[in-house]
Amino acid sequence: MAWAVATGSVAVAIGAVIVAVRDGLTGEQFLQKPLGFSVVLIATMPVLGAFVVTRHPGNRLGWVFCLFGPLRGIQVVADVWAHHAYVAAPGSWPGGSVASWLFSCGPLFLLPIAPLMVLWFPDGHAPAGRWRRLELAPAILVALLAMALVLAWPSRGPQLLADSPSLDGWRAPLGDVVVGAAIFVAVVSFVAAFASLISRLRHAEPAGRAEVKWFLFGAGAAFVLNIVGDFGDRVAPLRLVAAVLPQIFILIAIERYRLWEIDRLINRTVVYGSVTIFAAALYASAAISIGLVVGGAGARSGFAVAGATLLIAVLFAPARRRVQLAVDRRFDRRRFDAVARVRGFADRLGHDNPEPAELQRLLAEVLRDPELELCFVTSTGNTIDGAGTSVASPAETDERAVARIGDDDAPIGYVGHRQSLDNDGSLLVDVFRAARTSLEYARLQAELRVQLIAIQRSRTRLVEATDAERRRIERDLHDGAQQRLVALALRVRTEQRRHTVEPGTAADDLLSTTVDELQAAVAELRSMTQGMLPAVLASGGVGAALRELAGRYDGRVQLVAVPDHRHTATVEATAWFVASEGLTNAIKHAVDATVTLRAECHDGMLRIAVCDDGPGGATLNGSGIRGLGDRVDACGGQLTLRSPCTGGTELIAVLPCA
Repeated sequence: MAWAVATGSVAVAIGAVIVAVRDGLTGEQFLQKPLGFSVVLIATMPVLGAFVVTRHPGNRLGWVFCLFGPLRGIQVVADVWAHHAYVAAPGSWPGGSVASWLFSCGPLFLLPIAPLMVLWFPDGHAPAGRWRRLELAPAILVALLAMALVLAWPSRGPQLLADSPSLDGWRAPLGDVVVGAAIFVAVVSFVAAFASLISRLRHAEPAGRAEVKWFLFGAGAAFVLNIVGDFGDRVAPLRLVAAVLPQIFILIAIERYRLWEIDRLINRTVVYGSVTIFAAALYASAAISIGLVVGGAGARSGFAVAGATLLIAVLFAPARRRVQLAVDRRFDRRRFDAVARVRGFADRLGHDNPEPAELQRLLAEVLRDPELELCFVTSTGNTIDGAGTSVASPAETDERAVARIGDDDAPIGYVGHRQSLDNDGSLLVDVFRAARTSLEYARLQAELRVQLIAIQRSRTRLVEATDAERRRIERDLHDGAQQRLVALALRVRTEQRRHTVEPGTAADDLLSTTVDELQAAVAELRSMTQGMLPAVLASGGVGAALRELAGRYDGRVQLVAVPDHRHTATVEATAWFVASEGLTNAIKHAVDATVTLRAECHDGMLRIAVCDDGPGGATLNGSGIRGLGDRVDACGGQLTLRSPCTGGTELIAVLPCA
């Protein structure tokens, strides 16, 4: 039915144009007179209504648009019919009096539905509360329209056509009162309907606000184009554009097609409209001023035109930037502040090195999403977080959405954010656009951390392999060569005593010398294995190993504290080496000093400290300390040496307790 109404309206529009053209209507007159504007509305509004009814059957606004065509068509057909019957070809068509009668009240036919077009936008229902009372206005307007038709019926004929003399009798003033009342009710209800629209704008969800913005922008654009179209014949076609433009915006709002572009469209319209007005005023002022100075005929001077053009070219870009900032700051403060903070973060990249986690926290703050997830895509296609750890890409759910940053074939990363951010206009797009450089930088940092983690793990594996090899050699020496030499010495001594070799003889001296050499070899093997890991470290942990190590120095080392729990083999071995190297250097270079050894665990870190009150002056340049530092770094720890020339030395290693 809706499409049938639309088809009939288009046919009426075409027929009215054909008759008007045959009666002498020219193209210029079509563009300049209200007939062209009305014909465009008759042909397009019902089509819009039929489309809405088809797509959204429950939206009553579609039927209002459909009725617009027939109601406006009554006025147009009556106008064309009466003009033909009384002016173009008098007496050729019957019903001229009825046509003039309908034409006299034609503008009133649209009054009943005009408030509903605003009141029911965009879902076909009035807002809840007192706004629903406005739905009574169309009934009042229909009653007033019927009264106007009744009063005008006796006066039907050419006297009701345009430029006819005023009517006499009591019906004329009463008709004026009725028409005035209808216009008053229509204006009041229309203003109230716009007030309800503003109420929707203030209290609706983001999607509803965007729909209202599209409608208001379309109405405002049509109003401006209509005003501009009255400035001359050349710009008169703008009125026809004004007839179609609001319908396009209404369709976008109802269908939600690129709904969030309205904020950007309004922003650019305000910015470039302001800049255009400024540029036009500046151009005119400059052209006239320069023309007067050089003695030309005002703005007609070629020098004045060139100077004004140059001035506009120089000032346009700065003026646009200033106006853009002012508009963003005033009308879109949240987006303005968010983009400004993200750009401020990007400006820091040339001066310091912010962490990727800091960028994630910034995006979470400006987008007001504490659960925001940020991950990066490496050159190999793996997904990592800011710390360089492999993670899974954020997953889309009913409440969470995922935004791809960068190109489709080579993305920088993914951002998991709350679904409602997609309803905040261009905020998300503008923030990500401003953060593009920062995200690139953060991805490079994350990829570098992946490489550093790989190097760290490689060094840890080397340390573990070295410790394992050291333990194997120590075990082989202890269980192999050392045991063999000890056994051989015992056997020689046993044979010496079994055969009762005379003391002092050559045989006795040979056997004694052999035993002494074997014992010396055993002692040398034991001294070789002293730098290796003690057996108590593997059996009792770092606490027992440090107690045993401190006991080797006959009370010269004070053991302050040791941990009572176990750690990984690499951490325990590194802690023992730090203590061993530190005590060896302290005893060697600070002979009479008091040496303390402390090992404690706090906040997931094992801290080993070797301190003495000796002369100080130690450095990290020694091969032993350098090797120790490399070993500590390989475990993910940090080695610090404090040894001022005024005295005292502290060797501190901090290792993860994993």
